[in-house]
Amino acid sequence: MRQLGIALTVLGLWQLKPAAVAAWHNAGHMTIARIAYQELSEPQRLLAWKWLKAHPHYARYLAADRPKEITEGEWAFMRAATWPDWVRPQRPPRADEEELVKRYHRGVWHYINFPLVLPGSENVKVPPGLPPPDLDVQGEPGHVLAALKKCVTVLRSADASDESKGIFLCWLLHLVGDLHQPLHATTLISKQFPQGDLGGNLFLVSLKQGGPAVGLHFYWDALLFEDNAPFKDIEAKAAQLRRAEEFRRDRLPELKAVDFKAWADESFELARTVVYKNGQLKGARKGKGGEAVKAPLVPEGYQREAARVAERRMVLAGYRIADQLAPILKKP
Repeated sequence: MRQLGIALTVLGLWQLKPAAVAAWHNAGHMTIARIAYQELSEPQRLLAWKWLKAHPHYARYLAADRPKEITEGEWAFMRAATWPDWVRPQRPPRADEEELVKRYHRGVWHYINFPLVLPGSENVKVPPGLPPPDLDVQGEPGHVLAALKKCVTVLRSADASDESKGIFLCWLLHLVGDLHQPLHATTLISKQFPQGDLGGNLFLVSLKQGGPAVGLHFYWDALLFEDNAPFKDIEAKAAQLRRAEEFRRDRLPELKAVDFKAWADESFELARTVVYKNGQLKGARKGKGGEAVKAPLVPEGYQREAARVAERRMVLAGYRIADQLAPILKKP
C-alpha cells in the first residue's frame, strides 16, 4: 500500500515517543469533512461558513494555505475538522502554545475508553474508572460522547454567539471523525496491558519482516494517507469514496443508527473483531525508557481488511456529520 510505505519511512522516529491520541491524521479528517460538506445544501454551507468566519483562528488557521482550486468556505470547513488537533501541544512547541492549549485543548474529548477484555484475559481485573463518567468534577465532558452532546447543544442554541458556534462546529466535525476510528472507543485490558493499552498506543506491531515497531493506534491513523497529504490526494480519495457503489447511502445500514453511543459501539466491535482479531493479533508492549522494541508481524491480509474498514468508517462519519448538521443549519 503506497501510503503505508511512505508512512513507514517516518514511523521509526515515532515508535518510541509518547503517542498523541489523534485519529486519521489531518488528511483523513479533511476527507470526512469534504464528504459532509458535499451533502449539505448551499444555504447550509453559507451558515456554517458564517460561524467559522467568527472563529478566533479563522485567518490564522482555518482559511490559511488554501489551494487555488477550492473555495474559501469549503476549505475553512475542511480545516475546521483538524483545528482540535492544531490546539494540542506540538513538537516543537509554538511560541503561544501555552495559552492556546490552556484555552482550547480538551484531550479527553477525543476518545472514550470502553474496556476490551479478550479471550484469555477474563481473570484480569478492569481498572476503576473505565469508562469515565460523562462529566468531570467541573461539569465538563469527560469523554467524546459527552463532548459531542455539548457540541450539538451549543450549535442548536439561539443564545450562543457565532464565535462559540464556530468553535463547537470545529469540535463536532473532528469528534465524529475520531469516534469512527475503532481505537478511539476502547482500551485493551489483558495480562500484557493490565492498565489498558491506551487505545493501541502502547501496542506495537511490525508491518514487514525486520521492519520497525509501529504503534497500533498510529498504524490505523495512517492507513489511507500520509500525514501531510496534499489537497489533490484528499480530493481524489473523497471523490472515490463517494462514487463507490458499496458506499451509497442505501448500502449503508449503519446510517439508521443516529445515537452517538451506537457509533461508539460500532467502533468498539470493530476493535474487537478487526483491530485485535478477537485476541489473535500479537503485539509487543511499548517500553518506558525509549529502548528499541521488536514487534510481531501483522498477519497476512490484515492491512487490506483494515484499509477497507477505514474507508467505510470515513464515509459513515461524513454522512453522519451532514445528517447532524442539516437540521441545525436550517435558518429560523
